[in-house]
Amino acid sequence: MPCFGVDGVYSGHEVNIGYRPWRTVRPTAIRVAREPAAAIVVALRAGQGLGRQTVRNPDHLAEPPDRPPTAGADARDWIWVYGRAHGGSGWIALEDCEPAVSPPGRPCRGPAGFDFEPGVMPSMRGPHTTCGSGVIVPRRWRRRAVAVDAVYLRCSPDGTAWDCLRRAEEVELVCHGPRGFDGVIVPARGVAGWVDGAALA
Repeated sequence: MPCFGVDGVYSGHEVNIGYRPWRTVRPTAIRVAREPAAAIVVALRAGQGLGRQTVRNPDHLAEPPDRPPTAGADARDWIWVYGRAHGGSGWIALEDCEPAVSPPGRPCRGPAGFDFEPGVMPSMRGPHTTCGSGVIVPRRWRRRAVAVDAVYLRCSPDGTAWDCLRRAEEVELVCHGPRGFDGVIVPARGVAGWVDGAALA
């Protein structure tokens, strides 16, 4: 069940995302948004390893499907990945990468080492984080704006990131959760998730 009835705002044990091995096929970059001009998280050479994110997996399936590509501002398909050599997460053009195989003994464990590679490792059960306390004030007092260049939007408090919010994007507070994270709705996008509360003003 989502926290406070808001789809996208989950506790840790309801996430259980996996990553499959991919690699770049040309020089490219992981970016904070689905557009070629977006800020770079990390630049990549051809042949560098990636982990491609699966869908959220609350039922702990052994092989959850990949998260589908999403069209970008340039009309190309983009996917959410992390760089296996450095851990930075973000968007990469689908045409710039391809499926790969993990090196022996080095499965995709996610950017922080807490996730799993489907078909190689069992589904990882996330921590039972609480939903925290709901924000019960008039809607106009719940509005905040992103005050940093980019901040990850996560499935659970301090959990798996699945998108980035950029400076000045407006959010609406849902709850104050553990570890300084806030559950938010992003009205302009029609999505919700958790962000580092320190990134909001």
